[in-house]
Amino acid sequence: MTPHDLTSPAATDPLALRREDLDLLLASCKQEMRSKKEWAGVIAAIGGLALGPILISIGEHAGWPAALAPLFFGLGWVLFLGMTAVVVVRARRIRARYQIQCPACDVSLLGPRLKQGDFTYAEMAIKTGCCPSCGAQVLAP
Repeated sequence: MTPHDLTSPAATDPLALRREDLDLLLASCKQEMRSKKEWAGVIAAIGGLALGPILISIGEHAGWPAALAPLFFGLGWVLFLGMTAVVVVRARRIRARYQIQCPACDVSLLGPRLKQGDFTYAEMAIKTGCCPSCGAQVLAP
């Protein structure tokens, strides 16, 4: 048997992932990650951080006790960190829902961006048909 006689598992599997499937999956994931719900969480986090100084400023002009300033400052940070956690957890759940892993090296194709260029592993796999991490054939020809 020569190396030319070997075929990739993707070529022999009738249910193998095709370029169109991975492209559609990647587009759906990106669309959901950029949805209005995601932006609302980011805006709420920034608004929470801005709330502390706003309340401190209102308190100074309204004559509220100065002892409330640290409470307002802390409240702003608690809201910011809480909304940031919500955004991060939601993004992880979206990625987990659309997750595709390389069958050879088990790396996430929706995971990190490559160092050269601004491509994700999935985008490079769509272009080449191979896993950018290990070079194994991951898409049906």
